[in-house]
Amino acid sequence: YQTFDENMFDDELVQWLKGYHQKEVIPTIANPPVDLEQYRQKIVERFGNSHIADSIERIAMDSVSKFPQFILPTVRFNLERNHMPKYAIELIAHWYCFLERFHNGTLAFNYKDPHFNKAKQWLESGDPVTSFLKNEDVWQGLTAQYPDFSEQMRAKIQDLSKAYEEQQ
Repeated sequence: YQTFDENMFDDELVQWLKGYHQKEVIPTIANPPVDLEQYRQKIVERFGNSHIADSIERIAMDSVSKFPQFILPTVRFNLERNHMPKYAIELIAHWYCFLERFHNGTLAFNYKDPHFNKAKQWLESGDPVTSFLKNEDVWQGLTAQYPDFSEQMRAKIQDLSKAYEEQQ
């Protein structure tokens, strides 16, 4: 897909996004000022609007710096309430594989991120997945505090990495 609206015609992706929103994101918002399910549906409509046609490349930019701001709080809240964030695990594992494939040149993508050097540190280590999972800039202690989460993340990254390699 080139634009995000194209994703919104993929039933599998739409169902995944719905599950992520309903089971892992919406529960993190206390005292919402609006009906969150209606708001979620508006967001999905906006993303599905072909007249906006927001590029995947623009949305993906700066993901290393966006991660602690947009994804980590959802993961933290879910772990703190003893809910394993399976959707977030899948999201993060795909993100890791995206960065890995971009870095090793097997993914042609116009990715720009002024903070990519942080990712290069773990991607160029002797054990990149372990370096990623122990990186304090990324996890802020969550993987050490929740070792089961860390192991599920490791397993998902390894499974997806293998699947991506088989697709090449």
